[in-house]
Amino acid sequence: PEAVGGWRPLGAVCLGAAYTRAAPTTGGSPIEDLAATGAAPVPFWLVHGTQDTVVPVEASREFAALLAEKGWPVRFEEQPTDHAGVIGTEYDPAGQRCRPASPGPAVAAGKLSAWMIAEAAHLAA
Repeated sequence: PEAVGGWRPLGAVCLGAAYTRAAPTTGGSPIEDLAATGAAPVPFWLVHGTQDTVVPVEASREFAALLAEKGWPVRFEEQPTDHAGVIGTEYDPAGQRCRPASPGPAVAAGKLSAWMIAEAAHLAA
């Protein structure tokens, strides 16, 4: 909250993120920052692909475990897709960008991610 003028989110949705890398707002990793804070909990929704080679799924597993240990509400879903799949896309190496995924695990993971974002958005309504 200090980094953003006291503002705090009502909840957070994290899609295939790395929680051990330094955050630009604090200079510490989210895991370190959470471990050091006594801030009031907010709900977290996490989605991560089990086939993610960009950010290993262990990053979300570790973060979800820390959230739960600290008493923060957390829903963690692992999906059988890669890094791009959690937003319903496939990475196209030739085009060096993501494109809509074909029906299958990536589409299902993208729908789950969208549902979690919508559920979190209802907190602010």
